[in-house]
Amino acid sequence: NSVQDVILEVVEDTVRVTRQEPGQDKELLLFEHHLKDVTRFAKLHQDPKCFAYLTRDQQGTTCLSCHVYTADSESQIAQIFQVFRASFKCIINKTGQTTGQPWVDSSNQVTDGGDSKSLLFEVKFVGRVKVDSKKVTSDDVDALAEKISTKLETREQVLADAPVND
Repeated sequence: NSVQDVILEVVEDTVRVTRQEPGQDKELLLFEHHLKDVTRFAKLHQDPKCFAYLTRDQQGTTCLSCHVYTADSESQIAQIFQVFRASFKCIINKTGQTTGQPWVDSSNQVTDGGDSKSLLFEVKFVGRVKVDSKKVTSDDVDALAEKISTKLETREQVLADAPVND
């Protein structure tokens, strides 16, 4: 697979990633995670428009998945991070009262109590890789992103070099 245009959507306590199928009216769900399973969100050092997050595959295991994306700008990554953080705080603070869905206002600040049901971000999905480790550092996330990028470049080069059948 190559880099894909996707919609990253934060809906209450869930992150949903979908893509529009060519010629289709409905979107294809690529994956969905509960925010409680997101263990780390990081902006990558080697590319300021690249970010990743880690998710636990199953409770009680050390197996994680690293999901890598690119955004249009560094400010979009900051917005996405703020939404993840605010949504996670809403999950933690659910003690009988609902604080509402966090929302990003015109100054790119997350506010509490918006009426919207979800937040959508158009980003590019680079790929994901499984990691079996209890501790994953930012350098590890950078290395995973580089590994994914290298695999994609190699795959694209192989496809470009392949003979075309007429």
